[in-house]
Amino acid sequence: MKSTPMKSNVFGRVLTVLALPVMCGLLVACSGSSEQANAPTAAASAPAGKPAAVSKPAQPSMVKAVATGSAGQRIDVQFELAARPELGKPIDLTLRLQGLADATDVHVAVKADPRLEILAGEQASFPSLNTGEMHAHSVSLRGAATGIFVVDVQLVAMIGGSSQTLNYAIPVAIVEPQPAVPQATATAKTASGS
Repeated sequence: MKSTPMKSNVFGRVLTVLALPVMCGLLVACSGSSEQANAPTAAASAPAGKPAAVSKPAQPSMVKAVATGSAGQRIDVQFELAARPELGKPIDLTLRLQGLADATDVHVAVKADPRLEILAGEQASFPSLNTGEMHAHSVSLRGAATGIFVVDVQLVAMIGGSSQTLNYAIPVAIVEPQPAVPQATATAKTASGS
């Protein structure tokens, strides 16, 4: 049976919706490391307004963003949250772009659900992104409601002599802030074995 563009588009959306809960599970599992939250990143040490180039391989804590467009993506996008996203608190999101083909004039545009305010990093540009090369870009968000929301990342780049638009989705689960546990209570629980 021949697939029509309408059926392919519906299938792609259904696949994306099914992939988002899996990504959220990975996101929650990967967002709790205090070691990673305290480690400086190349993007954090870059001069303001200038994206940082990343020369080391992707960290195991990075999670692949869900490609929402055609299957032949030429740039891989991974992401990492510095800490568990809590309601009303700034959320540091690091994007890592890796070239799967040589690209030039790479432009990044980040959009979010209206309940996620983009504080910084809405756009970035890179003159080139060659095969195997990586660039990092930092985005700062703040959640105005609890729930699972989508951050859309759109890349426009010259690849193979033509302009291509690549779209990715990143799920972000905003939770209520955790109450601070008084130090004496935490120490007492540890000493009693609870």
